[in-house]
Amino acid sequence: MRDWFSLNELVEIGAFVAPRTRKDWLKIALREGWRARRKSNGEPLCRMRKEISCEVLEYHIWLLPFEAQIAVVARDAFDAAEREGFRCVRRALTECADRLRSVSGASLTTCIHYISLYYENRRFPIPDWALADCQKVSPSTLFRWRTVIWNEDCDAYERLESVWFKASPTIRERFLSWVQREAA
Repeated sequence: MRDWFSLNELVEIGAFVAPRTRKDWLKIALREGWRARRKSNGEPLCRMRKEISCEVLEYHIWLLPFEAQIAVVARDAFDAAEREGFRCVRRALTECADRLRSVSGASLTTCIHYISLYYENRRFPIPDWALADCQKVSPSTLFRWRTVIWNEDCDAYERLESVWFKASPTIRERFLSWVQREAA
């Protein structure tokens, strides 16, 4: 997943977050002094990238407002899922929450809460395949998915089997086929 973004790339996510134009992003960058900010080790959080005809100023994801970080991280997670041909909304959302936690420094609980809230309210771009698989997600469901996916907890599979899957046989079939693909 990417860490550096030009103003033009930030405008692309503008339909989903507060700053919607290049001028608005530039105002924020100037007001908050993004060019002068540095990491704790002294590395700058702003850099020049050379392109064919010019140099482009790029900003590190740490500089972005929390809402923009969510949109960027979610877009990257769903793009990665499509590139890999995986298309698993559960995995994409749990990766999104983990990545947001590392980028923003917020607690995992906060990240999962905002990811589920923004997913339900369509506050970041969500591919059609993800919406077809899952319309809304609660924070507790995201925590369960994360437990199953990242800890590979066999008992969690059984708990999901006994409680969650009884409500929806379609979700059960999709999830079990995903587990079989992962195991292969």
